[in-house]
Amino acid sequence: MSEIIVRIISVVDPKAIQIVGAAGQTAQGLLNCEGETDKIIDDYTCQACSFRLEVSEGKFIIEVHHLNPLGELANASLTSIDDLVCLCPTCHRIAHTRPRSPLPLAEIRALRI
Repeated sequence: MSEIIVRIISVVDPKAIQIVGAAGQTAQGLLNCEGETDKIIDDYTCQACSFRLEVSEGKFIIEVHHLNPLGELANASLTSIDDLVCLCPTCHRIAHTRPRSPLPLAEIRALRI
């Protein structure tokens, strides 16, 4: 597994980050913007089992899962919205039960039926 370094690069905007890959490549972006956008796009609904839990008005329990795990990236890269999917905590845990790489959505769905 290669080492990934994340640095805050702006005092004005602490969400501005730089990602440095093991070979020294760098990429910059905003921390967590894509994850929050993905939650809205997916309507705070698990994309594996369709579960949606609103605990209070406008507050949901949902997690954002990286389809391409950050720990497996050989080079620095930015996460795009297409690399993210909303999963409920149960499905997110199921996704990470395989030792090396997460289970794909189709396998998670099959386990939940």
